[in-house]
Amino acid sequence: MPFKPELHGVIPMKITKNLLAQVMLLSAVNLLSLPVFAETDSDGDGVVDSIDVDDDNDGLIELYTLHDLSLMSFDYTGSSLKSSAEDPGSTEGCSYTGEDGLSEPACTGYELMADVDFDTNANGMIDMGDEFCNYSETRAVCEGWIPVYLYADFTGNGHRISNLYIDRPDDFYIGFFSKFSSHKLSNVEFSGALTSVTGGYYVGIAVGSSINDSRLSGIRTEGTVTAYSKSGGIAGGISSGKLSASSSKAHVISTNPTSTSGSGGIVGSVWGDGIVETSFSEGKVHAVYAGGITGNLDGYAILRNSFSVADVMGEYFAGGLTGNMRAGSTIENSLALGVVAGGDYYRAGLGGLIGFVDTDTQYLPLLKIAVTHSHWATDTTQQSKPYGNELEPRDQLEFYRASSSEPATLSELECPEQASEGGCASDIRLYIGWDESLWDFGTSNQLPGLNLAGTVYRPVQTMDGSFDVVTE
Repeated sequence: MPFKPELHGVIPMKITKNLLAQVMLLSAVNLLSLPVFAETDSDGDGVVDSIDVDDDNDGLIELYTLHDLSLMSFDYTGSSLKSSAEDPGSTEGCSYTGEDGLSEPACTGYELMADVDFDTNANGMIDMGDEFCNYSETRAVCEGWIPVYLYADFTGNGHRISNLYIDRPDDFYIGFFSKFSSHKLSNVEFSGALTSVTGGYYVGIAVGSSINDSRLSGIRTEGTVTAYSKSGGIAGGISSGKLSASSSKAHVISTNPTSTSGSGGIVGSVWGDGIVETSFSEGKVHAVYAGGITGNLDGYAILRNSFSVADVMGEYFAGGLTGNMRAGSTIENSLALGVVAGGDYYRAGLGGLIGFVDTDTQYLPLLKIAVTHSHWATDTTQQSKPYGNELEPRDQLEFYRASSSEPATLSELECPEQASEGGCASDIRLYIGWDESLWDFGTSNQLPGLNLAGTVYRPVQTMDGSFDVVTE
């Protein structure tokens, strides 16, 4: 007899077409009841976030990592996100509001959405284990980040780029950006113990050269800059543009012992209507022509409403604010406090404000040099004269006719509690015409501080005689 299993508690049923249809219907209902994980569209532009390169509809492509930042080199206009030079690029979700108030389906730059660190293996050094070492077999060193040329807007959204490393001593235009042209660069910090940028000419931590009416603001740098010449803590050069509301605590070193081009705590050379304003320097500068804020002021360049507590050493000339100042340039409402000293190579010309006043008007015969309502502390800069070189009597007369800047001691400079106040220094009023919306004069025991977006950055002398900048 064949084996026949007993079905305990189970009612046998015949599978029919009708039963099969019911089972399939129940299965479909159960599938529909499962949760659905649909992709989100956070800005409501009809493009899901996973492919949207501009999630917040501000016309800026979002970048989150160092790899993302490196992709800028494939589209210097910031109009698309490309993964390679051959990639046609993605513009999915790009949108910005134009000056006419109308929305345009395009992107015009990039924005950083997170802090990033070039010490990618977190071992406290830049080595072959780091993603952007870019090891040179010829030199047997990591050459680091390849600078990016950008003709587009870039904002850091207040994020930090840590431990930027570049070692390309023979190359021009060296910085995170090689050249930055015609757009806005804002709100980014470069810092970290390994931050080091080495190049030839036009070298800065943020930018090698800012050109064509670019606007730089809200930039903060720390680190070391080493170059032949034309180097600064933020930018190597600025032409026909503006840098504002920025600061540097960099150590800037020029290695060329004969170059007449300058290096500065913030910018190496400013020319062609370039402006540096509402900024401060608190690092160190060692160059042939060395300045606390700028190396050179040339043409129609302007330095205004800024201060330096940087220690400055010049092999030829050194100034508390600028190393070299040519006809047509202007310094307004600025303050120098750091030590100004000469190196061993040459008997340097040292000035509280300016290292070398260049009165050669061969190319700009109708222009003068003007240094208005600016001051230097004679005791902390260790300088009694505003400039370091010897001027012909006629040139000296013209300089003082066009200028209205006076020395004072540190305690005298601390005394005023408002602009244009008299009685603190003999025979002179200090800070004449200084804008009290930009400068906070504090108490009679405080130096004036810069008020930038509601935060006051005030220089304060420490116990060892150096200066810190504190925030209030």
